[in-house]
Amino acid sequence: MIRAASRIEERARSPNDLSMTPTNSEPATTEPYRDGGTRGGNLFAPLCESCGYALQGLSPDEACPECGRLVRTSHPQARAGSRWQQRRSLVAWLGDLRSIVGGPRRFFDTVKPDRTSDLFLMNMGVCAAIAFVGVLADEFIRRQGLPETAGDAVLVIVRPIAMGLGVGAGFGILTMVEILGLRLFSRRLVRPIPYRTLWAICSHAAVGWIVGAALLSAVWGTASYWHAPLNRAIKYQVPNGLTLLIPLLVAVVIGMVTFETLAFVGERRCRYANIPSDEGV
Repeated sequence: MIRAASRIEERARSPNDLSMTPTNSEPATTEPYRDGGTRGGNLFAPLCESCGYALQGLSPDEACPECGRLVRTSHPQARAGSRWQQRRSLVAWLGDLRSIVGGPRRFFDTVKPDRTSDLFLMNMGVCAAIAFVGVLADEFIRRQGLPETAGDAVLVIVRPIAMGLGVGAGFGILTMVEILGLRLFSRRLVRPIPYRTLWAICSHAAVGWIVGAALLSAVWGTASYWHAPLNRAIKYQVPNGLTLLIPLLVAVVIGMVTFETLAFVGERRCRYANIPSDEGV
């Protein structure tokens, strides 16, 4: 036992150490932490990313005693981070969009548990811009040209801006609700998922809202072509606004389902992602 303790201490002092030994001041334990550091546990206690088993004292080349996953693959440095986390740019955002569509499970296996509020704002801004374009197109289609008066010109700009801001804010609020819901749900796990990890998950999953924004924009932007004919074709008397509201709600629901699906995959792949002990919560 003395030799084992000595080896663990030597690994803890090594700057290039990949062992799963906590480097903060809190003592190690062989039992899984049940509270994630919020009620006296250790947020940085290394866990197996597959099953949540406590990995303190195990070497990188050993396997998790619970599920057999290689300890090295659960180390914080094993996650390279998404393209956006590596470099904030439009090219990186487009690359992540392609990756998350092509394989969300593989994509979230690379995401680091970092705060990515800038990515969240980026995705909400894209949703707002898409909605703005759809409403603006509808304004010009209905007017069949440029506005004739200053008042009409103001409305042509104000309505699309209001719609864009409303869509971006609405989707943003729903994303925050999802973060709170996942946090509450994760209390049944070995340790609750830290908020920084939830922000990383939901900020990347927020690209799903773009699907809803695109459909909403398409419905609104083409309403001048199909709305009136649809009302005339319906045999039963239906309120005029309802035939427009229902397709808009369907577009939002499709966006929500897409976002929720990506968030679910992200939660499953990142729930036990380990945070480096030298970083803050």
